[in-house]
Amino acid sequence: MNDMIISMDKINKSSLVIAEVLQTVDNIANQTNLLALNAAIESARAGEAGKGFAVVAGEIRELANRSSETVKEIEEIIKQSFLYIEEGQKMAVETENSLKDIVESVDLTADFFTELVESTKKQQSSVNQLLEGTSQISAVVQNNAATSQESASISEQLEAEAEHLKQLLKYFKI
Repeated sequence: MNDMIISMDKINKSSLVIAEVLQTVDNIANQTNLLALNAAIESARAGEAGKGFAVVAGEIRELANRSSETVKEIEEIIKQSFLYIEEGQKMAVETENSLKDIVESVDLTADFFTELVESTKKQQSSVNQLLEGTSQISAVVQNNAATSQESASISEQLEAEAEHLKQLLKYFKI
């Protein structure tokens, strides 16, 4: 984008140089016109002998006038080109600003997604910890269930032993 602005600035400077050259050509055309006028005056003074010279002076004046008109047309074209260049420079700056805004928006969106990914990772870590905790609780519950079954089994055995001892004690009454 910056290269385009630099190129347009170079075109602008070149157009200024062309305008200076055209001014020189216009000055030459004006001087030629004056010379043609002076030549016409001198040919008129010369009388019949200067008539051929008067025709040449008239043609020179006509060429000088056409050159001057052409220079004016080119100056108008250059003025219009200056306007187009200025308009193009403004558009380039506006485009550059728009692109900067787009890049800024993309950066903000990228930052948002980065934060979203980090948040998702944290949530995943929390879920993993929760699952691990749940697994540990499940293991403790299973362990407690096994211990309870063992305790119940031992209690039944002790009860059976106690009943057996009761039965034995009935035989030994004191």
